[in-house]
Amino acid sequence: MSTDGFSDHDDTDFISQFQAMAKNLTSENFSGYAGTAIDSSEMSNTPDQPECIKKWAIEFEERIRIKDGNEQKKLSLLEEQGSKDLHNWAMQYRESLSRAIKDSRAHEKELRAEQTAAAEASSSISGADASQAVLWDRVCQLCSFVSPNPEDGSSTPPVSRHPGTKDPSKDLNRMRILLLQLKQQPPAIHRNAIHAN
Repeated sequence: MSTDGFSDHDDTDFISQFQAMAKNLTSENFSGYAGTAIDSSEMSNTPDQPECIKKWAIEFEERIRIKDGNEQKKLSLLEEQGSKDLHNWAMQYRESLSRAIKDSRAHEKELRAEQTAAAEASSSISGADASQAVLWDRVCQLCSFVSPNPEDGSSTPPVSRHPGTKDPSKDLNRMRILLLQLKQQPPAIHRNAIHAN
C-alpha cells in the first residue's frame, strides 16, 4: 500500500484504463473535432470505462451544450443590438445632414439678401448728400463695430496701440469712433462753398 492511502494495484488499473480511454478518444472522437462536443453515447458504451468517467463525459457534454447555447444567444443579441445601433446612426446622420443642408441654404439666402442690400445702399449712397444722417447710418450698417477679442477664441491678433511698432494688424478703433460720430452728428456741408470752388 502506498503512503497516500491508495493501493498500487488501483493506481496501475486506473492508469491503464485512463490510457486506453485516451487512445480511444484520440482515435475516434477527436479525429474530426472542430467545435463539436464529445458524444456521450460512445463514452458510455465503452465497457472498460469506470462509471465516474462516463458520468463526467455526460456532464461535460451537457456543460458544452449549455455554453454553446448561451454563446449563441449572446451572439444573436449582439447582432440585433448592432443592427439597431447602425439603424439609429443612419437615421441621426440623415437628420443632421438634412439640417445642415437647410441651415446652409438659409445662410446662403441671408448672404444674398445682405449683398443685395449692400448693393442698393451703395447705389443710393453714390448720389446722396454727406450731410444726411441716413447716409452714415447705411455706412455703419456695412461696417462691423465688434473689436476682435482673443479671449473669445478668435484667431485675430490683438490690436496694437502704438503707431511706431511694426505690427501687421491695424488699429481701427479711431475709424470706428469717427463713423459712429458721423452717424450721430453728420457734418454740415455748405452747398455754396462747394459750388464756389
